[in-house]
Amino acid sequence: MTSLMAWIAVDSRGPSALYFASDSRISWGSSEKWDYGAKLFSVNNYPDIFGYCGDVLFPSQILSRVLTLANLGGLYCKTDSPEEKFNKVKTLITSAFNSYPKEKPLPFTILHGSRIGESNDCIFELRSLSWDSKNEFSSKDYSIPTTSGQVVSLGTGKKVIDENNQVWQRSEIKNTSRSVYSAFCDTLRSHKDPCTGGAPQLVTIQRNSASKPLGVIFEEQQYLCGLKIDSIFNKSSFDWYNECFERCDSETGLILLGAQRQPRPRNI
Repeated sequence: MTSLMAWIAVDSRGPSALYFASDSRISWGSSEKWDYGAKLFSVNNYPDIFGYCGDVLFPSQILSRVLTLANLGGLYCKTDSPEEKFNKVKTLITSAFNSYPKEKPLPFTILHGSRIGESNDCIFELRSLSWDSKNEFSSKDYSIPTTSGQVVSLGTGKKVIDENNQVWQRSEIKNTSRSVYSAFCDTLRSHKDPCTGGAPQLVTIQRNSASKPLGVIFEEQQYLCGLKIDSIFNKSSFDWYNECFERCDSETGLILLGAQRQPRPRNI
């Protein structure tokens, strides 16, 4: 299940950020659904983000352990390269899966994004680990584009994501982060994939910081990690973006004073 997508942001100095976007729906058959499932994860003190599609139970359970170990300093070393970190996660996942009931899971894919270096010399890397119905694991390295754009789309919503992305890439704002994210929001609003729904989820790695989740404003509601956020929460601790990928005020939901406006093209 799921619509899962990764994209790279590139400015005049080079790659500036890696983003994952996902929906929030978990489905059981054709009628049962829940639109508050956690699908994206960020490590507190490292530039590492994760997402999954396909089977829900095993990936969500094992990624919660990956995050706990990484956040406590028990998984990574500061000198680990993105490939070394991916291999550690791969070892942990495949080892845990050996005792998992083999008749239970559906195929799944786990995305891992990471960064080596900082500032203008940093390099972003993206890999995936997949398990299929032949009881086989496979991994893949993705090439990172030199201009802002989608790197990969996965899940049952892949076809709709790609169709909407192609529409936005024909507009005057092609090769921008806002075109990619706006296309993803169009996918959610279209309801063309019954396994895709709920609010978008966003996580990012930027040039000079550890990874982090981002707050989203979708259909005039504020969400963080797929959960609706109201006034009892400390919303000011997070950066907030609307469906046009404009930076917004955490309390009012309106575009921040001085933030760059990103209007939707008139021909879309």
